[in-house]
Amino acid sequence: DLCLVPHASNADALRRGGGADERIRVTGSTLRDALATIMPSPAERTEIVAAHNVEANRFVLATIHRAENADSEHNLGAILRELAAIPIPVVLPLHPRTKRRALEFGFQSEIAALAVCDPLGYREFVSLASESALLVSDSGGVQEEACIVKRPVVIVRSSTERPEILGTFAHLVAPGPAIGAQVRELLARLPTVHAELAALPYPYGDRAAENVVNAIDELASRR
Repeated sequence: DLCLVPHASNADALRRGGGADERIRVTGSTLRDALATIMPSPAERTEIVAAHNVEANRFVLATIHRAENADSEHNLGAILRELAAIPIPVVLPLHPRTKRRALEFGFQSEIAALAVCDPLGYREFVSLASESALLVSDSGGVQEEACIVKRPVVIVRSSTERPEILGTFAHLVAPGPAIGAQVRELLARLPTVHAELAALPYPYGDRAAENVVNAIDELASRR
């Protein structure tokens, strides 16, 4: 009955696919509402960063788990080598699948060069994301979380579900030297990058949960 989308480009895609305009509402993304209730206090974030033996704005937070990367010896090796060569610490919460594949492929030395930890709870993860210099990831959700915590994210994939943030919050690269090149370019002008992103509005709307409820109320009133 209703198609509730986070961005106007999503609404356009639905219309091109034959979606009826009266069913489509651009509500924004509820992720921002969720993160606002979950994000720990600044003091707690400081404690979490210290527990990982890194300093705020002086580490990279990385996640790699998609099959196209984790199951490919070439891709995973290229990613881990580039992460290991980054000139500041890289915190890598290691997905069990990625860990298993890395060991099978013989990437123990690359893993040893990183600050590897077990997968994190969400509050701990978003705390680290908000205090990082930048993120490197193949996750869809992390791309949007980066927009909320105002940090750049290097996306190690061939495409993205969130093209609206390319060139601002997100930078799409292939596994290999492009990862290190993009990370170093961002690190070289990090204070400026952070300031620029802090000034950008969240691209997926405000008050999404309220907008969703209003759309459902509107639908119910027509019944």
